[in-house]
Amino acid sequence: MSAFDEIKTCFDRALARFEKRRPIRTLLNGDATAAQYCAILREIYFHTRENPQIQALATVRFRGDQRQNVKRFFQHATAEIGHDQLALNDLQAMGQDVSMLPSLNPAPATAGLTAYGFYTSWHLNPVAYLGYLFFLEFMPTSSGERYAKELAKAGVPQEAMSFLLEHAHVDVAHNRLMMQYINSLVWREEDIQSVKYAIRATGDLYAAMLDQAMFDEGGSEGWGCCAGRILFSSKRLGRSLVVIRRVANGADDCADDQHTIGGIKKPSRIDARRFSLFLRAQSALIHSII
Repeated sequence: MSAFDEIKTCFDRALARFEKRRPIRTLLNGDATAAQYCAILREIYFHTRENPQIQALATVRFRGDQRQNVKRFFQHATAEIGHDQLALNDLQAMGQDVSMLPSLNPAPATAGLTAYGFYTSWHLNPVAYLGYLFFLEFMPTSSGERYAKELAKAGVPQEAMSFLLEHAHVDVAHNRLMMQYINSLVWREEDIQSVKYAIRATGDLYAAMLDQAMFDEGGSEGWGCCAGRILFSSKRLGRSLVVIRRVANGADDCADDQHTIGGIKKPSRIDARRFSLFLRAQSALIHSII
């Protein structure tokens, strides 16, 4: 049996175990709800946005002939950029407000799954990262269409399943990439065992993420805002800058007798110029953080 066949057999068993866990069992039994699907999408968003950087990180510890895969890994990681937006689009299609979601913390189970990707890349054999990636790439191509049918029965419209359906189809090409990775990176028995362990661990951690999303009443909104993030309305900031610039340039049109423009209090011209510089600095700071 080739290394790929042995690893694929491990994945098949991990997927069977995954589908016996409560979240997937609930979905396949027809008991999942649209609200639970929205909770899942929120956690998928948090997890997926980290994956391109995790894959790029794995290459840092490649040595010797392993470096021949660096370009391919970067191209693969680049192809994953923006997939988190698919989850946001699906949430919006479900009628959800996603404006604050990027500033919220993921559920602990989601953080655990994400951290495992970093852990395999940085602290273990970097080849073990292939097990993490293998589960994420093969799960949707193996079962994504079946999951989508059950979600449709739960009342989820097709336009709100772009993340799932995209990965069910596009990841077929990534499955072929996995074969190339394994053929060029998995050389030793130690490598095979590391990859197999990572597949099993990722399956269990992904199931735990789904379980917390579906059955934890607190949900992501209960875990607070990201440390170091500034919550600020970019629309309000832009509107403020427009008003301040108009005042600094001598605009005199006030919306009412309270000396406001667009509902914002009109400062003196000297203060306006100072405040304009302050707002520009704040804007640059906010964008550098977000």
